[in-house]
Amino acid sequence: MGLNIDHRAELDRLYMLDYGETPEVIARFVGVVAGGIVLYFHSHWFISLLWVFFFVKLHLFYFLFLRSRGEVVTRREHYIAATLFLLLLIAFLWLPTVLIVQDDEALNFAGAALIGCILVFLVYRCDTLMYLVVGEIVIVAVMIGWILYYVLPDFGQLPTQLAIVVCGLALLGYLTRSILQGRSNRLASEAAAMGTAQAQKMAAIGRLAGGVAHDFNNILTAIQGNLELYDEFTDPRDKDDSVRRAHTASRQAEVLVRQLMVYARKSVMEVGSYDVDLMFEEFLSLVRHLVPGTVRVVTRRPEKGMFAWADSKQLVTALINLAQNAVDAMPDGGVLTLSAREWKSKQPVPTVDGDALPPGSYVVFEVEDTGTGIDGAIMDRVVEPFFTTKPVGHGSGLGLSMVLGLARELGGGLQISSSAKGTKVTILLRWIEEGEFPAAAA
Repeated sequence: MGLNIDHRAELDRLYMLDYGETPEVIARFVGVVAGGIVLYFHSHWFISLLWVFFFVKLHLFYFLFLRSRGEVVTRREHYIAATLFLLLLIAFLWLPTVLIVQDDEALNFAGAALIGCILVFLVYRCDTLMYLVVGEIVIVAVMIGWILYYVLPDFGQLPTQLAIVVCGLALLGYLTRSILQGRSNRLASEAAAMGTAQAQKMAAIGRLAGGVAHDFNNILTAIQGNLELYDEFTDPRDKDDSVRRAHTASRQAEVLVRQLMVYARKSVMEVGSYDVDLMFEEFLSLVRHLVPGTVRVVTRRPEKGMFAWADSKQLVTALINLAQNAVDAMPDGGVLTLSAREWKSKQPVPTVDGDALPPGSYVVFEVEDTGTGIDGAIMDRVVEPFFTTKPVGHGSGLGLSMVLGLARELGGGLQISSSAKGTKVTILLRWIEEGEFPAAAA
């Protein structure tokens, strides 16, 4: 049965194997160049300098080929990369093979050491393509055969010659077994990891479905209940209140749908220069209907004439998510503080995902509560998709991950600070002039 190979991923793996560790790459090439020069002065072999030249040149060609491939890599390109590596293997091995058959113990030792290094490296690679694996084994077999051809005449007795041949075959056999076993183990490990990831994905989808179903059920119950009450009320003010509550619930449904579309990347972003005060005002007009009477709302409005690089609708949706989380963290009441302001930093700005924003001017939206705070043990997980501390069916777990994703898309970031006195979540967006279009967003 053939393997379903991700050729792009395989070329990335080959690149990391051969060029991923900079200190090792530097040491390798310095060793090859220095070794070729030392060999030239030791033996006066001009071929040692040619060995260095062609080995380095072929490596450069191989490196450029790996780095020049696009997002989609074909099977043919993968085979070309494999062939280039086999040529590199031949280009490297022929000189150590020559060294090992010379009448010079120093050269014999150097040749054996270099061959040992490359054999260990071949086992370490655990290549996927059977074409490449077979090619490596055939090249090593030819090398061993060539060495035996030259050294056997020095051992006149047949039993000794047979023993040497058996040793060479044993080396080839164990190398073949090690390469194939390493390949098999890697593929099995990757298959197991893929299976685990798929199982986790299905479990996450289950949690998402449960959370979304519960949220929509609550919203529909609120809409249906208030519409039914509308027919029962006789007082016009009561009727207006029931319609208002049904409308608020429908806006919550709209927010949830928009949240799902943002997370699924099905929503087209309308990014541009937006007035911060207008966005904050829209946020406040919506969030007032979500806050119970037990929670006191404190607002700190932004200065007039301040603009941010944003998507107004999706930003308001993100802020409402943060406000809802803050309200949920204060079941017995508390203070919800909502603010927006300009902030300048001369230092890199750390974000919750471990990244850092460059120094500069930012528009900061903050949602702060006086709840019990976030347990430090789960602080690193709160922005994971589908992660939620709410009971099963009481939330989709998309809120913070969606907010983080939106902030990233807009070139900003997210910060979270929490203690026993409450939690503050901060969205940082790029501060810009009215109508400005940042070059980085082009």
